[in-house]
Amino acid sequence: MKIQIIGTEGSLQNELKSHVEDIIHEEQLECQLDVVHNIQEILELEEKQIFLTPALVIDDKILTQGHNWSKNHIKSFITSHCRKRADAQPKSSSGLPEQFAKWKGIPREEIEWYPSVDTDKCVGCGMCVTSCGRSVFDFDAENGVSVVARPLQCMVGCTSCQVWCIYDAISFPNPNSIKDIIKKRGVLTLAKQQLAEKKQG
Repeated sequence: MKIQIIGTEGSLQNELKSHVEDIIHEEQLECQLDVVHNIQEILELEEKQIFLTPALVIDDKILTQGHNWSKNHIKSFITSHCRKRADAQPKSSSGLPEQFAKWKGIPREEIEWYPSVDTDKCVGCGMCVTSCGRSVFDFDAENGVSVVARPLQCMVGCTSCQVWCIYDAISFPNPNSIKDIIKKRGVLTLAKQQLAEKKQG
């Protein structure tokens, strides 16, 4: 399935591209995104069917022309046309992929642990975006900085991206908050059970 975003670069097109990329990632879709900037290509396409840009086109069907509809509207259109990837992971009731939905039996949305980016310090080097194994970050091309796009996919207690950032642009909550959760929510008991099962296996 081919998705095209057609039009010269600008804030509307960047926002549209960001929405589409998020939807493809979040919904684990099997489709290819193609961005057409070349003015000659745009004119050729406009002669056939497109009158306003930026435009979002899926298999020759136009969704938007000259403006951005809401992300939810775009999502409903894309998901009705694009198949999920063969390796797509099921999602929990919270909307998170199943493997991220809980930590030690605790719903992930109940745990406030994820990075924050200081955009005044961030230089857009890409270390966090390209190194995080859980796709927590996206890159804001318009402003040249990293953004925390999927905070609840962050591994509880992990601070790797903070360590990688030589510009000290990434911070986390106080780790004592996680230690409090471990004490109050019986996490050690569960960890001992899991350890016993691992030894037996």
